[in-house]
Amino acid sequence: MKQIVFLVPQGVNLAGLEQARLGLAEACSYRKQQNLPMPFEVSLAGAQSDIRTGNGHYTIHPDHLLPDIPQADLYIVPPTTPSPAALSENAALIGWIAAKFAQGAPVASLCMGSSLLAAAGILDGLRAVTHWQALEAMQQVFPRVRWNAEKTMDFDGGIFTSGGAISASRLILHLIEMHSDRATAIYCAKVFQLDYERHSQLPFSIFNGWKAHGDSSITPVQSFLERHYSEKITVEQLCDSFAMGRRTLERRFRKATGQSVLEYQQRIRVEAAKRQLEMTSSTISDVMYGVGYNDAKAFRDTFRKYSGLSPLAYRERYQ
Repeated sequence: MKQIVFLVPQGVNLAGLEQARLGLAEACSYRKQQNLPMPFEVSLAGAQSDIRTGNGHYTIHPDHLLPDIPQADLYIVPPTTPSPAALSENAALIGWIAAKFAQGAPVASLCMGSSLLAAAGILDGLRAVTHWQALEAMQQVFPRVRWNAEKTMDFDGGIFTSGGAISASRLILHLIEMHSDRATAIYCAKVFQLDYERHSQLPFSIFNGWKAHGDSSITPVQSFLERHYSEKITVEQLCDSFAMGRRTLERRFRKATGQSVLEYQQRIRVEAAKRQLEMTSSTISDVMYGVGYNDAKAFRDTFRKYSGLSPLAYRERYQ
């Protein structure tokens, strides 16, 4: 029987932890009903005997404490706040994760639990998935990690990472299939009403341009692009308007936002198109023209690139 241990940090997201724990418990219950061997045993571990969560409304008492956490076939870090204060409060657990991974221990994270893995240094140079809302903050704090907010989950360097709540559930389903069988995983997907084959977070993402980068010369450029997204604005025009050379503007813009000027402009336009598709009855052609596109194929391709769906499919899902 496999041993799975949740490494529970202070400030853990209780819903994220319980969702994952209940998914694994449901798999065991199903296997028992089918007179099949139990696939795994699940326990909770932490650095303190009392782990606070839910703004102090709840307290978790883990089964195991540092340094006496048992050997496991997989250690899972549930979601938590990736703030400097939270990372400082969980320094002991982060250090334990780094040491354990160096010994070859398999590790996974759910949603922003990846911040603890990044703080431990074990994601440096690797691909890692995080919630789309945290992407820019994660890129700023942990620039050596190759962050992605489009996939629901990824596996690189022996480490599983996943996106938001439903994406984290997909990782749990994957682990259930890996440690038992596909039938058990599909059963659990049906119980929790999850889309077993969903691979992308893009249809759920909302683009808000990152402005906490500290470059006061780039923030006005971003605001200008956001106000004039429907207009044809070239880099040369931006250089003239904001008194910067092209190479300087492009370099500083990418450093500050993580994107080129064109990519930023495309994402603003797609976000505006999404709002119109959700809230109005305008035709897709009118939406296309309204956000600054004249070529239907270019609009569809760009929309799909950043939303994961065609404009029509997006409207059908969200209107």
